[in-house]
Amino acid sequence: MPWYCIPFDRLDVKTKLVEQFGIRTIPHLVILEPDGQTEIVSGDYALEQVNLDPQGENFPWRPRTLEELIDGVPLQHNQFKQRPLHIPAACLGSKYLMLYFSATCFQNYSKTRFTEEHLNACYRVLKQERDDFELVYVSAHEHLDDFEHALSLIDFPFISFHESTIRRALRWTLRVQDFPTLLVLSPKVGDTGNRKMINPQIEFLSPSQFVEEFPYRPKQYGCIERVPEAINHQKCLMVFFENGDDEEQRELKKLMNSIAEDHGVRALWAMQPSEMSETLRLICQLGSSEPRVILLDLPDNGAYYVMQDHEGECLSRESIVEFLQHPGGRRKLS
Repeated sequence: MPWYCIPFDRLDVKTKLVEQFGIRTIPHLVILEPDGQTEIVSGDYALEQVNLDPQGENFPWRPRTLEELIDGVPLQHNQFKQRPLHIPAACLGSKYLMLYFSATCFQNYSKTRFTEEHLNACYRVLKQERDDFELVYVSAHEHLDDFEHALSLIDFPFISFHESTIRRALRWTLRVQDFPTLLVLSPKVGDTGNRKMINPQIEFLSPSQFVEEFPYRPKQYGCIERVPEAINHQKCLMVFFENGDDEEQRELKKLMNSIAEDHGVRALWAMQPSEMSETLRLICQLGSSEPRVILLDLPDNGAYYVMQDHEGECLSRESIVEFLQHPGGRRKLS
């Protein structure tokens, strides 16, 4: 290699870089500004730019802004199967914009994600209720046959298969790493005309919920199974109470909601046994059934804290808040 490298035995440096830049797959290329801190491009998008421009004529391959990407591409509307209607995306500036990123070969159809068929049903219901939004399909398919099959399942607008550069740039700009991903952006705001991210991953909703919860602002609280990705990106206060009766569980949910709003923490609960709750109990050594409260901070190198049960007061507001403010000894997932 004609470039510098980190010594093989400096695992501490390599680990720090992996954490700093959120590296999940290799090879992974990160291009920084001269200050050594500000990221220009990274990941598959950066590697692709190098492959497309091996002479570096467009180095350092600065991506276009979100507004330039969206406003510069004509959308096609799938309601007109034989002759798609071209819609200038710039005409959607006053509307909320939802983008659905999908690729069959990489799909993660857990119960927290939308399938094309279900999302299409939700889209139809929401369109009957309001017209201040649009939903756009952004394919990550590499083969035209796969792309056309996906189009057969949806009625909403899409970005053409032949706009591969824009589709990839959107994935990088919006940091989309998993498929399927449904996100929502605000209408254009202020003098700059920029959109703001409202929710980078809308979790599964029924058609009625899709109408009621629009525009899907993230909640600071909820069921662990509904938002499993949340634990990977932020510190979470979590309570396990799978064996409580219905009334106890309702009261505990209200308590966790209140704590989340008052203290600005992501509060999650497990009220039913599930694969997720059982896995967390196992890796955090919480036992199999007793009520437990933990503070899980995976971004801090797998840190977590366990609240001790003091004479049955484990699930009181006072004890949970005290634990949140003074969590005690740090543990680390092995």
